[in-house]
Amino acid sequence: STDLLVSILMLPLSLPFTTHQRHAFLFEDIYWFCNIWGYLWYCTMLLSVFLVAVVSVTRCICITCPLARLSLNKRLVVGVIGTYGGMIMAQATIPFWVGHMYYYFPDVGTCTWTTDIVLSEYRLASKCIP
Repeated sequence: STDLLVSILMLPLSLPFTTHQRHAFLFEDIYWFCNIWGYLWYCTMLLSVFLVAVVSVTRCICITCPLARLSLNKRLVVGVIGTYGGMIMAQATIPFWVGHMYYYFPDVGTCTWTTDIVLSEYRLASKCIP
């Protein structure tokens, strides 16, 4: 599930640290790889936090009412998780809509997008701010 995807997504980050050069060649040399990796990492990160919250809530319900028979509709739970996952995936594409790309930042060791272009002095919105 998401734990397996997190482990697989960490391989391109951890493999360069096995050599002495520590050059993240997949992120720095292949321009599209950082976009795909950043998108998947963002979606996986938020979905895993949401799934932990769902499991925590269901465990709390089971602890407070141990003998109660819960009639949770599995389709409802899967539908909520699927809807949230779809919303996350749609939200993660917003940088692409406005022409942004994911960039590799070696200081933090991840691919992300910044708002520097949005808040630049050439934008119309920054001219309205005194």
